[in-house]
Amino acid sequence: MRKFTLFLITFFSLFSFLYGNSITSEGTGATEAAARADALSNLSFFFYTEVKSTVDASTSFTSKDDAVKKKSQMDKKVLVSTDMPLLGVEIKISDNGQTGKNKSYTASAKMEPEVCIPLYKNEVEKIKAVIEPKLRNLAKAKADRKDSIYVDLAKDYAQYEKHVMVLTAMKAESVPELSKTPEEFSAEYAQFSKNVTSLDKAAAMLVSEIPEALNGIFVYGPQFEGDSASTAFSRVMTQSILGKLGKRAEIEKVRSTYYMQGTYYMVPGSVDAEDMMMSYYLCKNDGSVVAASPLVRIPYSVYGQYNYLPASYNLTQEIAKGNVADPEFGVSVRINGDRKPQTFRSGDALEIEVRATQQCYIYIVGHVYNEKGEVFSYLFPFDIFADGKEQFVKRIPAKDVNKWVVVNPVDDEGEAIAFEVIPPYGEETLQVFALTTNDLEEVLSAIPDYKESDDYAIVRGSPVEVSTKTRGLAVKKAVKKASKVVHKAEGSITYSTHK
Repeated sequence: MRKFTLFLITFFSLFSFLYGNSITSEGTGATEAAARADALSNLSFFFYTEVKSTVDASTSFTSKDDAVKKKSQMDKKVLVSTDMPLLGVEIKISDNGQTGKNKSYTASAKMEPEVCIPLYKNEVEKIKAVIEPKLRNLAKAKADRKDSIYVDLAKDYAQYEKHVMVLTAMKAESVPELSKTPEEFSAEYAQFSKNVTSLDKAAAMLVSEIPEALNGIFVYGPQFEGDSASTAFSRVMTQSILGKLGKRAEIEKVRSTYYMQGTYYMVPGSVDAEDMMMSYYLCKNDGSVVAASPLVRIPYSVYGQYNYLPASYNLTQEIAKGNVADPEFGVSVRINGDRKPQTFRSGDALEIEVRATQQCYIYIVGHVYNEKGEVFSYLFPFDIFADGKEQFVKRIPAKDVNKWVVVNPVDDEGEAIAFEVIPPYGEETLQVFALTTNDLEEVLSAIPDYKESDDYAIVRGSPVEVSTKTRGLAVKKAVKKASKVVHKAEGSITYSTHK
């Protein structure tokens, strides 16, 4: 029924319709339900060229018994290929008489204008009663609410147009009109769509160039000016992007096939309360770029409620200024196998690894910016069984040079102890200091004084002060022990935590 026969049905239906007669079609199937669905699908094909929307619409129709002339509502819903709302359809089904595998039924579907037009007008009035209050709400809604109202209205207008299209085709004398025509609404919505009025809308634009077929996408939080720190804004933005990706997103990096990495910055020359620019790249896990997002401009009214400047931004600048550009020596740090900024949830386990390009001693200072407003620095423990400052120093031997080494403390059986994310949540930076000296005493002298608390060995002073002071204490020459110059290096990573 889909090729030549369908063409004939459609042609003769159109021919009859043009002269004011019924619109009819036929369908066949191995069951009554299949025959009915085929007939309705063929009937809907008549309107196909006028369908401009694919919003889901279930069909409803009435049946008419030739003998009793009694109309009854059919509960069964059939989703036709063009999603056309078919109302007032008369269905008659006949058994073709075959048996077994050859069993088949024929269904005839008919739409009588005098029956259908009142039904469609009634539906249009119902849709109008839904649209008009939303239009009034739209006019007085705040910017962050307009996006969802526009989306709802677009669906309502699509239904309105479908029903009106059928009324027009049936040459109804009048059609219920809206205070804002579909053409006017469409033009207004198109103009509004160009403006970012919510983070969800920005997220939709950022994922718009990602092919629908791609799955397993891990999303990194966008970085401020490429900085490694995380912010409250970047965490919320990440959630919005994940929401737009839906089932295509992958929460665990180790299970992903692709990843999205983005950055944002303020419009050049602007100050606070100005627009923000953001973009993302979609990459395979081997680092090759698959797609790039458009550059999205986000106004302050959308992002301003979130903290968008990293709490550790001043520290990051301080690290950048003090980091020794030494081509002979370097040190890096990563968390759970990843050097990019990440967000962890309560209960997640963290594995800290360090890689150095020469044998050396290392120590780590952590800087905390938590949601309680607490800002402090602490020393990272490598050996929970050692006393004093020795617990905060670790040797990277020659055999581990240029290798990622797990630096978590170990238990009494030699097993690494994973750090667990616990409240309070917020932002944290791990800053690694490395020195190529062989003199442990010199390294211990560089470790700042601390005070024990329940969870931390706290170093006095702000993170910037601690970083500057600690760097200043770093050994420059081990004159008494060796004539060799002692190289120093720094590395850092920032991550955030939430419930």
